[in-house]
Amino acid sequence: MKFFRFFTNWYKAKQEKHMNKMKIQGKCPVCRGNGFASISSPYLGNIVECYYCKGTGLYAEWEKNK
Repeated sequence: MKFFRFFTNWYKAKQEKHMNKMKIQGKCPVCRGNGFASISSPYLGNIVECYYCKGTGLYAEWEKNK
């Protein structure tokens, strides 16, 4: 049980650090400011516009849509 709690706390801290870094840089945390995501799917193709920031790559747009 301690390992699970340790892993959960570690993951939450990592996510929080990533979110703070992206907020400071003004980039979407999902696509890291690229505006698109690379997905390997035979139906969708390889590159898909980021749903959360609507392809802008901006943190402000991501925050409105989260």
